Amino acid sequence: MIRLLNNNQPFLVLLLLAYAVLFNLVLFTDPSFTVPETDFPFSKWLFEHLNISYNAITAISIALVFIQALMITQILNDIKFFNKSTYVPGVIYIVMASMFREFLFLSPVLIANTFIILTFGRLFSMYRQHSAFKEVYDTGLLIGISTLIYFPSVVLFIAMLIALGLLRSFIWREWLVGFFGLITPYYLAFVGLFLSGGLKKFIDYQFGSVLYGFNSGIEFSLPVQILGGIMVMLFIGSFFVFQNNYLKSPIQVRKYLVLTAWMLILLSVSFLFKYTMSLNHFLIITVPLSLVISYFILNVKRWYVAEVVHAMLMITVLVFQHFPIKK
Repeated sequence: MIRLLNNNQPFLVLLLLAYAVLFNLVLFTDPSFTVPETDFPFSKWLFEHLNISYNAITAISIALVFIQALMITQILNDIKFFNKSTYVPGVIYIVMASMFREFLFLSPVLIANTFIILTFGRLFSMYRQHSAFKEVYDTGLLIGISTLIYFPSVVLFIAMLIALGLLRSFIWREWLVGFFGLITPYYLAFVGLFLSGGLKKFIDYQFGSVLYGFNSGIEFSLPVQILGGIMVMLFIGSFFVFQNNYLKSPIQVRKYLVLTAWMLILLSVSFLFKYTMSLNHFLIITVPLSLVISYFILNVKRWYVAEVVHAMLMITVLVFQHFPIKK
Protein backbone atom coordinates (compact mmCIF):
# COMPACT_ATOMS: atom_id res chain seq x y z
CA MET A 1 0.00 0.00 0.00
CA ILE A 2 2.86 2.40 0.78
CA ARG A 3 4.30 1.76 -2.69
CA LEU A 4 0.93 2.64 -4.21
CA LEU A 5 0.64 5.81 -2.14
CA ASN A 6 4.19 6.89 -2.90
CA ASN A 7 3.37 8.61 -6.18
CA ASN A 8 1.26 11.50 -7.40
CA GLN A 9 -1.52 9.77 -9.35
CA PRO A 10 -4.78 11.81 -9.21
CA PHE A 11 -6.94 8.77 -8.33
CA LEU A 12 -5.14 8.58 -4.97
CA VAL A 13 -7.28 11.50 -3.80
CA LEU A 14 -10.18 9.03 -3.70
CA LEU A 15 -8.05 6.61 -1.67
CA LEU A 16 -7.29 9.44 0.75
CA LEU A 17 -11.03 10.09 1.10
CA ALA A 18 -11.60 6.36 1.71
CA TYR A 19 -9.06 6.48 4.54
CA ALA A 20 -10.80 9.49 6.08
CA VAL A 21 -14.16 7.71 6.02
CA LEU A 22 -12.74 4.39 7.25
CA PHE A 23 -10.97 5.91 10.24
CA ASN A 24 -14.05 7.91 11.21
CA LEU A 25 -16.62 5.20 10.50
CA VAL A 26 -17.04 4.56 14.23
CA LEU A 27 -18.74 7.96 14.47
CA PHE A 28 -21.69 6.43 12.58
CA THR A 29 -21.65 2.98 14.17
CA ASP A 30 -21.34 4.34 17.71
CA PRO A 31 -23.13 7.72 17.77
CA SER A 32 -22.19 8.60 21.33
CA PHE A 33 -19.52 11.21 20.66
CA THR A 34 -19.95 14.79 21.80
CA VAL A 35 -18.03 17.99 21.28
CA PRO A 36 -15.18 18.07 23.83
CA GLU A 37 -15.41 20.73 26.52
CA THR A 38 -13.48 23.90 25.76
CA ASP A 39 -12.04 26.51 28.11
CA PHE A 40 -11.85 29.21 25.45
CA PRO A 41 -14.71 31.66 24.79
CA PHE A 42 -14.56 31.97 21.01
CA SER A 43 -14.72 28.22 20.34
CA LYS A 44 -17.35 27.83 23.11
CA TRP A 45 -19.51 30.45 21.37
CA LEU A 46 -18.91 28.80 17.99
CA PHE A 47 -20.04 25.34 19.11
CA GLU A 48 -22.98 26.67 21.11
CA HIS A 49 -24.35 28.21 17.90
CA LEU A 50 -23.65 25.16 15.74
CA ASN A 51 -27.28 24.03 15.65
CA ILE A 52 -27.07 21.14 13.18
CA SER A 53 -27.64 17.40 13.46
CA TYR A 54 -25.14 14.84 14.74
CA ASN A 55 -24.73 13.35 11.25
CA ALA A 56 -24.04 16.79 9.78
CA ILE A 57 -21.36 17.51 12.38
CA THR A 58 -19.86 14.07 11.72
CA ALA A 59 -19.74 14.78 7.98
CA ILE A 60 -18.05 18.14 8.65
CA SER A 61 -15.48 16.40 10.88
CA ILE A 62 -14.63 13.80 8.22
CA ALA A 63 -14.47 16.44 5.49
CA LEU A 64 -12.17 18.59 7.61
CA VAL A 65 -9.74 15.72 8.25
CA PHE A 66 -9.76 14.87 4.52
CA ILE A 67 -9.13 18.50 3.51
CA GLN A 68 -6.33 18.82 6.06
CA ALA A 69 -4.70 15.65 4.68
CA LEU A 70 -4.88 17.11 1.17
CA MET A 71 -3.35 20.38 2.40
CA ILE A 72 -0.42 18.56 4.02
CA THR A 73 0.14 16.53 0.86
CA GLN A 74 0.05 19.60 -1.38
CA ILE A 75 2.36 21.68 0.82
CA LEU A 76 5.02 18.97 1.14
CA ASN A 77 4.91 18.12 -2.57
CA ASP A 78 5.20 21.80 -3.53
CA ILE A 79 8.32 22.37 -1.43
CA LYS A 80 9.78 18.96 -2.44
CA PHE A 81 10.09 17.83 1.17
CA PHE A 82 10.54 14.25 -0.08
CA ASN A 83 12.38 12.90 -3.11
CA LYS A 84 9.15 12.55 -5.08
CA SER A 85 5.51 13.55 -4.87
CA THR A 86 3.64 11.29 -2.47
CA TYR A 87 0.33 10.89 -0.65
CA VAL A 88 1.90 9.08 2.29
CA PRO A 89 1.97 12.14 4.64
CA GLY A 90 -1.74 12.74 4.05
CA VAL A 91 -2.59 9.13 4.88
CA ILE A 92 -0.39 9.13 7.97
CA TYR A 93 -2.04 12.35 9.14
CA ILE A 94 -5.49 10.76 8.85
CA VAL A 95 -4.32 7.80 10.93
CA MET A 96 -2.69 10.08 13.52
CA ALA A 97 -5.77 12.32 13.73
CA SER A 98 -7.93 9.22 14.38
CA MET A 99 -5.58 7.43 16.74
CA PHE A 100 -7.67 7.78 19.91
CA ARG A 101 -11.44 7.89 20.26
CA GLU A 102 -10.94 11.20 22.06
CA PHE A 103 -9.51 12.65 18.82
CA LEU A 104 -12.67 11.89 16.85
CA PHE A 105 -15.62 14.20 16.23
CA LEU A 106 -15.46 17.92 15.63
CA SER A 107 -13.46 19.84 18.25
CA PRO A 108 -11.66 23.20 18.61
CA VAL A 109 -8.30 21.41 18.31
CA LEU A 110 -9.31 19.84 14.99
CA ILE A 111 -10.32 23.25 13.63
CA ALA A 112 -7.07 24.79 14.94
CA ASN A 113 -5.11 22.10 13.06
CA THR A 114 -6.25 23.70 9.80
CA PHE A 115 -4.46 26.91 10.75
CA ILE A 116 -1.45 24.96 12.02
CA ILE A 117 -1.11 23.30 8.60
CA LEU A 118 -1.41 26.67 6.87
CA THR A 119 1.24 28.01 9.26
CA PHE A 120 3.55 25.16 8.22
CA GLY A 121 3.04 26.08 4.60
CA ARG A 122 3.77 29.75 5.19
CA LEU A 123 6.88 29.05 7.25
CA PHE A 124 8.29 26.68 4.64
CA SER A 125 7.60 29.21 1.87
CA MET A 126 9.87 31.82 3.53
CA TYR A 127 13.03 29.97 2.49
CA ARG A 128 15.19 31.78 -0.10
CA GLN A 129 12.73 34.62 -0.65
CA HIS A 130 14.20 38.08 -1.14
CA SER A 131 11.37 39.66 0.85
CA ALA A 132 9.04 37.69 3.10
CA PHE A 133 7.01 40.43 4.81
CA LYS A 134 3.76 39.09 3.37
CA GLU A 135 4.49 35.49 4.40
CA VAL A 136 5.57 36.56 7.91
CA TYR A 137 2.48 38.70 8.44
CA ASP A 138 0.23 35.92 7.13
CA THR A 139 1.93 33.46 9.49
CA GLY A 140 1.37 35.71 12.49
CA LEU A 141 -2.25 36.26 11.43
CA LEU A 142 -2.88 32.51 11.08
CA ILE A 143 -1.37 31.89 14.52
CA GLY A 144 -3.53 34.66 15.99
CA ILE A 145 -6.70 33.17 14.54
CA SER A 146 -5.66 29.70 15.71
CA THR A 147 -5.15 30.96 19.28
CA LEU A 148 -8.60 32.53 19.32
CA ILE A 149 -10.02 29.09 18.59
CA TYR A 150 -7.56 27.12 20.72
CA PHE A 151 -5.14 29.20 22.78
CA PRO A 152 -2.37 26.58 23.36
CA SER A 153 -1.41 26.95 19.69
CA VAL A 154 0.22 30.24 20.75
CA VAL A 155 3.49 28.26 20.97
CA LEU A 156 3.57 28.48 17.18
CA PHE A 157 4.66 32.10 17.54
CA ILE A 158 7.92 30.81 19.07
CA ALA A 159 8.17 28.40 16.12
CA MET A 160 7.78 31.37 13.75
CA LEU A 161 10.68 33.17 15.44
CA ILE A 162 12.79 30.01 15.20
CA ALA A 163 11.88 29.73 11.50
CA LEU A 164 12.93 33.34 10.89
CA GLY A 165 16.30 32.65 12.52
CA LEU A 166 16.72 29.30 10.76
CA LEU A 167 15.48 30.02 7.25
CA ARG A 168 16.31 33.70 6.79
CA SER A 169 18.90 36.35 7.52
CA PHE A 170 18.01 38.56 10.48
CA ILE A 171 15.72 41.42 9.45
CA TRP A 172 14.17 43.01 12.53
CA ARG A 173 11.24 44.42 10.56
CA GLU A 174 10.13 40.89 9.60
CA TRP A 175 10.04 39.88 13.28
CA LEU A 176 7.98 42.99 14.06
CA VAL A 177 5.59 42.30 11.17
CA GLY A 178 5.03 38.79 12.52
CA PHE A 179 4.04 40.22 15.90
CA PHE A 180 1.60 42.63 14.25
CA GLY A 181 0.06 39.71 12.40
CA LEU A 182 -0.39 37.83 15.70
CA ILE A 183 -2.17 40.69 17.46
CA THR A 184 -4.41 41.70 14.54
CA PRO A 185 -7.21 39.17 15.34
CA TYR A 186 -7.03 40.15 19.03
CA TYR A 187 -7.21 43.84 18.21
CA LEU A 188 -10.39 43.27 16.20
CA ALA A 189 -11.83 40.97 18.88
CA PHE A 190 -11.01 43.41 21.70
CA VAL A 191 -12.69 46.29 19.88
CA GLY A 192 -15.88 44.30 19.29
CA LEU A 193 -15.96 42.90 22.84
CA PHE A 194 -15.23 46.30 24.41
CA LEU A 195 -18.20 47.79 22.59
CA SER A 196 -20.43 44.89 23.65
CA GLY A 197 -19.20 44.87 27.26
CA GLY A 198 -17.73 41.35 27.18
CA LEU A 199 -14.02 42.18 27.12
CA LYS A 200 -13.21 41.40 30.78
CA LYS A 201 -14.98 38.03 30.66
CA PHE A 202 -13.17 37.15 27.42
CA ILE A 203 -9.75 37.97 28.92
CA ASP A 204 -10.49 35.95 32.07
CA TYR A 205 -11.46 32.83 30.11
CA GLN A 206 -8.96 33.17 27.25
CA PHE A 207 -5.88 33.71 29.40
CA GLY A 208 -7.06 32.15 32.68
CA SER A 209 -5.29 28.85 32.03
CA VAL A 210 -1.95 30.67 31.87
CA LEU A 211 -2.63 32.45 35.15
CA TYR A 212 -4.10 29.60 37.17
CA GLY A 213 -2.19 26.50 36.01
CA PHE A 214 -3.67 23.24 34.75
CA ASN A 215 -5.12 19.92 35.86
CA SER A 216 -4.65 16.55 34.19
CA GLY A 217 -7.82 14.82 33.01
CA ILE A 218 -6.18 12.00 31.03
CA GLU A 219 -7.24 8.43 31.66
CA PHE A 220 -4.35 6.11 30.79
CA SER A 221 -6.43 3.26 29.40
CA LEU A 222 -4.94 0.25 27.64
CA PRO A 223 -5.39 1.75 24.13
CA VAL A 224 -3.63 4.92 25.26
CA GLN A 225 -0.73 2.93 26.68
CA ILE A 226 -0.33 0.67 23.63
CA LEU A 227 -0.75 3.35 20.97
CA GLY A 228 1.42 5.75 22.96
CA GLY A 229 4.11 3.08 23.16
CA ILE A 230 3.93 2.52 19.39
CA MET A 231 4.32 6.26 18.81
CA VAL A 232 7.37 6.40 21.06
CA MET A 233 9.00 3.49 19.17
CA LEU A 234 8.23 5.09 15.80
CA PHE A 235 9.62 8.40 17.01
CA ILE A 236 12.85 6.71 18.10
CA GLY A 237 13.06 4.92 14.74
CA SER A 238 12.43 8.23 12.95
CA PHE A 239 15.24 9.86 14.93
CA PHE A 240 17.77 7.23 13.78
CA VAL A 241 16.62 7.46 10.14
CA PHE A 242 16.81 11.25 10.37
CA GLN A 243 20.32 11.05 11.85
CA ASN A 244 21.53 8.70 9.10
CA ASN A 245 20.04 10.76 6.26
CA TYR A 246 20.61 14.27 7.57
CA LEU A 247 23.92 15.00 5.88
CA LYS A 248 22.74 13.31 2.66
CA SER A 249 19.71 15.59 2.39
CA PRO A 250 19.70 18.97 0.58
CA ILE A 251 20.27 21.97 2.87
CA GLN A 252 16.70 23.12 2.29
CA VAL A 253 15.27 19.79 3.48
CA ARG A 254 17.61 19.79 6.51
CA LYS A 255 16.26 23.15 7.61
CA TYR A 256 12.67 21.96 7.12
CA LEU A 257 13.37 18.86 9.21
CA VAL A 258 14.90 20.89 12.05
CA LEU A 259 11.95 23.30 11.98
CA THR A 260 9.50 20.37 12.05
CA ALA A 261 11.31 18.94 15.08
CA TRP A 262 11.06 22.28 16.87
CA MET A 263 7.36 22.55 16.11
CA LEU A 264 6.79 19.02 17.43
CA ILE A 265 8.60 19.89 20.67
CA LEU A 266 6.74 23.17 21.14
CA LEU A 267 3.31 21.71 20.41
CA SER A 268 4.07 18.80 22.75
CA VAL A 269 4.39 21.21 25.70
CA SER A 270 1.48 23.43 24.64
CA PHE A 271 -0.70 21.77 27.33
CA LEU A 272 0.89 24.28 29.74
CA PHE A 273 -1.45 26.88 28.22
CA LYS A 274 -4.61 24.93 28.96
CA TYR A 275 -6.41 24.70 32.31
CA THR A 276 -7.48 21.05 31.93
CA MET A 277 -5.10 18.72 30.09
CA SER A 278 -7.16 16.18 28.16
CA LEU A 279 -6.19 13.50 25.65
CA ASN A 280 -8.09 15.40 22.97
CA HIS A 281 -5.55 18.22 23.34
CA PHE A 282 -2.74 16.08 21.89
CA LEU A 283 -4.49 16.11 18.53
CA ILE A 284 -2.53 19.35 18.18
CA ILE A 285 0.76 17.46 17.65
CA THR A 286 -0.54 15.27 14.81
CA VAL A 287 0.58 17.67 12.06
CA PRO A 288 4.35 17.66 12.82
CA LEU A 289 4.14 14.06 14.06
CA SER A 290 2.69 12.89 10.73
CA LEU A 291 5.64 14.54 8.95
CA VAL A 292 8.13 12.79 11.24
CA ILE A 293 6.50 9.36 10.83
CA SER A 294 6.17 9.86 7.06
CA TYR A 295 9.87 10.68 6.87
CA PHE A 296 10.63 7.41 8.63
CA ILE A 297 8.32 5.37 6.38
CA LEU A 298 9.62 6.88 3.14
CA ASN A 299 13.30 6.70 4.05
CA VAL A 300 13.61 3.39 5.88
CA LYS A 301 15.97 1.11 3.93
CA ARG A 302 13.80 -2.01 3.81
CA TRP A 303 10.46 -1.42 2.08
CA TYR A 304 8.66 -4.16 3.99
CA VAL A 305 9.34 -2.33 7.28
CA ALA A 306 7.27 0.58 5.98
CA GLU A 307 4.45 -1.77 5.00
CA VAL A 308 4.50 -3.48 8.40
CA VAL A 309 4.42 -0.13 10.23
CA HIS A 310 1.52 1.06 8.07
CA ALA A 311 -0.45 -2.16 8.59
CA MET A 312 0.29 -2.19 12.33
CA LEU A 313 -0.95 1.37 12.75
CA MET A 314 -4.11 0.76 10.73
CA ILE A 315 -5.10 -2.45 12.51
CA THR A 316 -4.30 -1.22 16.03
CA VAL A 317 -6.13 2.10 15.63
CA LEU A 318 -9.22 0.50 14.05
CA VAL A 319 -9.42 -2.26 16.67
CA PHE A 320 -9.24 0.17 19.59
CA GLN A 321 -11.71 2.51 17.89
CA HIS A 322 -14.41 -0.13 17.55
CA PHE A 323 -13.55 -2.17 20.65
CA PRO A 324 -12.54 0.33 23.33
CA ILE A 325 -11.00 -1.13 26.48
CA LYS A 326 -10.95 0.71 29.75
CA LYS A 327 -8.06 0.43 32.15
